[in-house]
Amino acid sequence: MARIVNLQKDVEHISWSDEPGAKTYEIDFTDGGLTCMKEKLETLNDKLSTMTENPENAARAIEEFVCTVAGSECYADACAYVDTKGTGKHEHIMTLLPLVYALAEIVMERLTAAKSAAIGNYLKETHASTNLI
Repeated sequence: MARIVNLQKDVEHISWSDEPGAKTYEIDFTDGGLTCMKEKLETLNDKLSTMTENPENAARAIEEFVCTVAGSECYADACAYVDTKGTGKHEHIMTLLPLVYALAEIVMERLTAAKSAAIGNYLKETHASTNLI
């Protein structure tokens, strides 16, 4: 019996609707994509720290996060999808939070899996080099 190796593709597709014809968006999990994501998200720290006091910062942080992870088309389409009254993106902070949480969860799952694999490999190497006698 063959041993199963759990490989994941370097692109994940998401959608926020199961309606017929719903668009999908890509999250780039290549090494370059993750590096770009990490660098861009680090610049959001200032906006995130003042998010509760300043709704403008909250709206910008949400926009930058979604654009960084899933692309600007995903953000524009999400705003259009939730904005049924035409009030604009600054009025939909709470409505867009489920998208932010879902994207963050997807990214953290990937990073946690990669980190766990790296730790497992390190522990195997350490264990293999240990003199048990």
